[in-house]
Amino acid sequence: MKIYVISYNDKTNNIASNIYQDKSWAKVIQIKTTKYFENTMYDNWLINNKHDWLEENYVGTISWRANEKININLIKERYEQKSDIFTFYNFKQNLIKQACKTHGEIFKHLWIKLLGKMGFSSELALDPNINLFLCNYWCSKPYIMIEYIKFFKRAKDILEKNDEYYCDSKYKGYLSKKDLIEIFGVNYYPIYIFILERLPCFFFYYKKYQITHSIHQL
Repeated sequence: MKIYVISYNDKTNNIASNIYQDKSWAKVIQIKTTKYFENTMYDNWLINNKHDWLEENYVGTISWRANEKININLIKERYEQKSDIFTFYNFKQNLIKQACKTHGEIFKHLWIKLLGKMGFSSELALDPNINLFLCNYWCSKPYIMIEYIKFFKRAKDILEKNDEYYCDSKYKGYLSKKDLIEIFGVNYYPIYIFILERLPCFFFYYKKYQITHSIHQL
């Protein structure tokens, strides 16, 4: 099992290295912040480094700040239960309702539009049985990760061709307006980040994989 702990600079790398130094399943990495945030892993990093994880039983990602949201000491315990996929930050809420409450009704419109362009019906896109897990805190069997990466790239290609997905997500994060402009070209968090964050929820549900939820539930 290999979980990549994502850091973005020397400071966060050092913090993560101290937190995870005794975790055999964790590998702290430092990547450049891009407009895809953690999704950069699915965009190119994991494929470019597949020699490092392809022979593992499971592969996944968490943020350097994950210990603020979940009990990281339970990650190995979950792995021992066996499953196709493990999620680490699960919500007992309807995906669409939670997203619209946080980001506005535009989320529902853009979610249906994106999945429609990928060949899925609005009924499936809005299925209330889709489990909600966030922050890209999950791991899967390697072949499933490769399947998801392909799915992610299809979605990314659609998002990049439509300015609608760059509208304001209404998310109030920790980055300054200066940092946001530097990363996104706008002084807010674009909504596509949060669409991509929920994309694994849909993909794994649609594929009917066995999923074990979750270390932390809200």
